[in-house]
Amino acid sequence: MKTHRTVDRITDILDAVARSQRGMSASEVATTLQVPMSSAHDLLTGLAARGWLVRDGSSYRIGSAPYVLGVVAGGGDPTYGVDIDEVARRCALPAAIAVRTGATVLYTSRSSRVVDDRLSYIADAHLPRRLLATAAGRLLVALAPTQNRRAILADERRSDRDVVRAFEAALPTIRRERIAWSDGMADPGVAAVAVAIGQAPIAAAIVVFGHRDHDRETLRAAAAILTE
Repeated sequence: MKTHRTVDRITDILDAVARSQRGMSASEVATTLQVPMSSAHDLLTGLAARGWLVRDGSSYRIGSAPYVLGVVAGGGDPTYGVDIDEVARRCALPAAIAVRTGATVLYTSRSSRVVDDRLSYIADAHLPRRLLATAAGRLLVALAPTQNRRAILADERRSDRDVVRAFEAALPTIRRERIAWSDGMADPGVAAVAVAIGQAPIAAAIVVFGHRDHDRETLRAAAAILTE
């Protein structure tokens, strides 16, 4: 069977990194695959930009994109072990699980309770959303490895410096409290709060949604419930 060298190298990189228990550096990948260092670096950078890998210091590890692709295809656990309907019941508001892949965030599952039909469609279709316009995206960028976060913000800064500046002002608080808010940034009538699932490195978040005009107090109560 005829193969493509670049495709072979990409799949070999993903396989090698996935089998590594501690991640792999660019030089380790180049040595393992017996490819030029420049080629390994270029492929690793591209895979990290799209969420297939995550750079943490000098090492690369598997990112969330393979998991998300499985979810979109109908396989895998889209809930990260979280009973999202129970979260919605406790918070008395709609809820969802969000995952960051590269420069976007998407919802892998949602509660049966919904905030509006548009958001339900976005969640059900696993459509990508802008990172810094969503509560989940803001949280997952804030908790990303430093080099990864800097690369994301450098890209975002090219399109909207003001949004990045506002995010950087909130960054210390988000990292300290491990919670992020969005007040009509992605959807004019919707506010949301996101909290991290698990420990670092963080890949997923629970998001609770409410209407901006009458759910503010309920959202604050939900944030307290999710962080207790």
